[in-house]
Formats: sequence, structure tokens, C-alpha cells
Amino acid sequence: MEYDALIAADLIRRAADAGVSMTHCNGGLQLRAVRQPPTELLAELSAHKIEIIAALSAANDPML
Repeated sequence: MEYDALIAADLIRRAADAGVSMTHCNGGLQLRAVRQPPTELLAELSAHKIEIIAALSAANDPML
């Protein structure tokens, strides 16, 4: 579980560095970008979508 959180944190940071913002909305992951992100990054975000959603949900949970 901790490994998944590290992967998600790294991908969220890399996405932000590439100009991509992410939100967790209605059970999905919504991406917005100021420019076209690298294809490799998009593939990694897609492959780890569940981990990223969990990390974003945890960051927004007032009970944590």
C-alpha cells in the first residue's frame, strides 16, 4: 500500500511539472493540461489511475 502511495505521489508531481492538473470527480480521474503532456506520462497516469484516485481522495479526506 505504501508503495502505491509513493507511485501516485511521484506521478502527481510529474504531472504537475508537465502542466497537468488532476481532480477526482464522480469516481474518475479528470486531467487538464496547459499543453500536450508527453505520451509516456499519459500512459503511466492511465496505468496507475486507481492509485492516483486513492491518493487524491486521501488528500481531500477531512477525517485524515
